Amino acid sequence: MNFFQRIIPQSYVNEEEKQSELRFLRAILIVTIVGVVAITLSDGVMGGRWYLVYALTPLALLLVGTTILLARGIIQPAKFLVPVSIFAVLVYTITVGGGIHDIAMVAFASLLVISALTLGRNAALIFGALTSIYVFILGLLEINQVITNEGSFITTIDELVLYSILILLTATLLRILISRLNDSITSARNNEQAQIHANTELRNLQATLEQRVEERTTELIEANQRNEQRAAQFSAIAQIGRIISSVQDPETLLPKVTGLISDQLSFYHVGIFLNDDENRFAILQASNSEGGQRMLKRGHRLEIGKMGIVGYVANTGAPRIALDTGTDAIFFDNPDLPATRSEMALPLKVGSRIIGVLDVQSIEANAFHQEDIETLSVLADQLSIAIENTRLFEETRRALNTAQETYQRYFGQSWNQFIRQAGYKAYLFDKGKVTPLDKTKGKSGFSATNSLSIPLMVRGQVIGVLDIKPEVNDRQLSENEISLAKAAAERAALALENARLLNDAQRRASREQTIGEISAKLGTASQVEAIMRTAVEELGRQIPGASDVSIKISDIEIADTLAPDTKEN
Repeated sequence: MNFFQRIIPQSYVNEEEKQSELRFLRAILIVTIVGVVAITLSDGVMGGRWYLVYALTPLALLLVGTTILLARGIIQPAKFLVPVSIFAVLVYTITVGGGIHDIAMVAFASLLVISALTLGRNAALIFGALTSIYVFILGLLEINQVITNEGSFITTIDELVLYSILILLTATLLRILISRLNDSITSARNNEQAQIHANTELRNLQATLEQRVEERTTELIEANQRNEQRAAQFSAIAQIGRIISSVQDPETLLPKVTGLISDQLSFYHVGIFLNDDENRFAILQASNSEGGQRMLKRGHRLEIGKMGIVGYVANTGAPRIALDTGTDAIFFDNPDLPATRSEMALPLKVGSRIIGVLDVQSIEANAFHQEDIETLSVLADQLSIAIENTRLFEETRRALNTAQETYQRYFGQSWNQFIRQAGYKAYLFDKGKVTPLDKTKGKSGFSATNSLSIPLMVRGQVIGVLDIKPEVNDRQLSENEISLAKAAAERAALALENARLLNDAQRRASREQTIGEISAKLGTASQVEAIMRTAVEELGRQIPGASDVSIKISDIEIADTLAPDTKEN
């Protein structure tokens, strides 16, 4: 140490930081020279590994040159030569020696430390990356037997990956440690400077304390106002949610919602866009402002993903705010809404599907903040659910109407068929006798003012009428008699419906029985002629009035696309 202190004095440098670097480089040189001499003597000369002697000799020369540079006070080249020379010697030694299984591999850790300490924290990553690349390439050469040594036959790709990861991890840790060390040094220096100026800062703090208190008070007032505004917004949103949840007509819902949002939250313009079926355009469906009404009349729509903030939100499903939109030509230039200064668009979603956009605009600059997105998103979600519910309600109503119409047609057809099969339409009780009415009349035809006509109703359908006329023309029917007649009409209609259903069930059962009998007889025949004879005979017996029943087998027409030999077969 005394020898190196004599040949590398510190008098060449005056700065404290430079003197520290000089001391460090001097220590590195001592350790490196001792290591070179020890390896050369023990492993090179005594161990007979002369390639080490050949490799360490240039390193010794580089160390001598570094010593000369340090002796002249030239630090920067010396800082670079030490790690580079060590890396070059290690690459040569390991390549011509034992490969990636050589004991010299552990020296790369020392290389990373030296490079980080001499050249800075990023040098550890650079030399770590170079070392990983070298190890990986050397290992591949050993695996493919391009380079052979004592351990090349056991080299595997897993080892290469592991070595590369360990080297990079070590380099990263070194960088982190040195960064923290540098941060600590910087922090200590900053603390020193801070201590020097502490009194000045205290005086400045005392001078500005009153101003800061006032600013803090203003911030608290503004924060309190924002909290009150958000509370008012949540209250308004709750009221709007209760109202829109009770509206089931989509044509009424959307205009009502835009008006409520504008009134409760004091927005200049509120518009609701819904995506078309092809998800190509966002079409304006409702608006509260005069400009919005003009846009509605001309069928205003925006191309999704290409036009304005609404098109962007309709495409991505992410909320977006445009502040001071009068100067933001990217999003706006709408002559129908000239007073707009801020805009916020929120997606209307059902699950992961985007169905539209809620667009709100204000005449105030910077009217919307991130907190407004979080608050009004609750309203957008409620509106999305309400829109979807009205759509489902409308679809259900149409489906129910269709089902009812279909049932009414089927019910009417069934009753008409039942009446035609029965062959009668009306009966009359007169003077103790029951007689059928003329079929051409279809009803009793009473015209007296004191007569009573009660419809026979089944599931909302009129299947007949019950007419009652007192024997004495001037006598009016009492309430009790009318109630009795209505009850009798209800029972009669129910009984007639049950009779029709029983008749239908019996007819279906008879048909199924007949089909079963015919199928059973056809199943017993095995010859084509017997099957055909049985079929016409049974059908002739079972179909009333069928005087002529025939069955024949015709030729099958073969498609022209078949090949000629296939047709012939």
